[in-house]
Order: sequence, then C-alpha cells, then structure tokens
Amino acid sequence: MIPPGRSRNLFLGFFAAFPPLRGSLGAVLTGIFIDSVGWKWLFILIGTLTAIITVWVMLITPKETPIDEHGRIDYIGAFSGMGSLVIFNIVCK
Repeated sequence: MIPPGRSRNLFLGFFAAFPPLRGSLGAVLTGIFIDSVGWKWLFILIGTLTAIITVWVMLITPKETPIDEHGRIDYIGAFSGMGSLVIFNIVCK
C-alpha cells in the first residue's frame, strides 16, 4: 500500500490517466502497424503473443485445484456466480 502524501497522489493520478492514454495510443499505433504491414499481420502477431503468454502462464502458475476448506469444489457458488454474470450481461445490453 502506498502511504498518504505526494507519492500516493502521483500514483492515483497516473492510475487514472493511463486507461484513456492506452486507448488512444493503442489506436494510433495499431493504425500505423496496419498501414505499414497489413491487417493480417496484426492477427498473426496477436495470435502468436496470445499463444506464448498462455503457455508461459500455464508453466508459472501453481497446480492447485479450486476447492474449499473441506476439500470439495463449490459447484453452487460457481453456477450461481456464472448465472448472475449472464443475467447482468443480458440486462446491460
């Protein structure tokens, strides 16, 4: 946690400023990339990066099973959580 003061204010300012900056800068860089090499290469690049990151995450994450304190998977919680997300998605559309 960041202690109150100047550093915390600076951190919160950067935290709030970067999402719109990422969106606009990403659009500009994507446009430059597509104009220089073509849109097909963008899909190849994103697919390759996704495959590399997926393998990397599978290798570094611990092999744990999602169980509760009694050693059982929480099926009721999983299905109710999934159902609430589906209903929320339907309502927001």
